[in-house]
Amino acid sequence: MSVFRCLLVLLMALWVPLASAQLEISDGFIRGLPPGQSTTAAFMTLHNPGTEPVVLVGGRSDIAAALEVHGHQHTDGMMRMRPVPEFEIAAGSTRVLSPGSYHLMIIGLNRVLVDGDKADLVLIFADGKEQALTLPVQSVLKEGHNGH
Repeated sequence: MSVFRCLLVLLMALWVPLASAQLEISDGFIRGLPPGQSTTAAFMTLHNPGTEPVVLVGGRSDIAAALEVHGHQHTDGMMRMRPVPEFEIAAGSTRVLSPGSYHLMIIGLNRVLVDGDKADLVLIFADGKEQALTLPVQSVLKEGHNGH
C-alpha cells in the first residue's frame, strides 16, 4: 500500500469517531394542535456525552417550511418568544427544550399533526453536522401527563 493510501486510511479512521459524535436525545415530542394551526413546537432533552460543546442552530423537516430554535424573553412585562441564533449544549452536560423555555419552533406546517403520529426532523449544528430523529406527536391536551 502506498504512503498516500496509508495516510488516507489513517485520516479516515480518525475522522469517523468525530463525525459520528452525536447528542443523546430523550423525552422528545412534537406538540399536536387543532387543525388549522401552521406553527407548533418540538421539545426534548439533549445530552452531550462528548468532550466539546455542541451548538444547535436550527433544523429542517419535510413537515414544515422551517425549524428554528426559540427562547422566551421577558420584555415590557410580557413573555415573548424570540428566535435565538444558537443553543449550546456544553460538553458532558444536559439541556432541555421545554414548553415555556427554549424549544424548536416548527413553522409553516404542511400537514395536520395528529396525536400518535410520528415526524422526522433533522437537527443542524454550527459545525455543519446534522442529526436525524423521529419524534411522536402528542396532543397539547396531554401535556403534563406521561412525563411531558
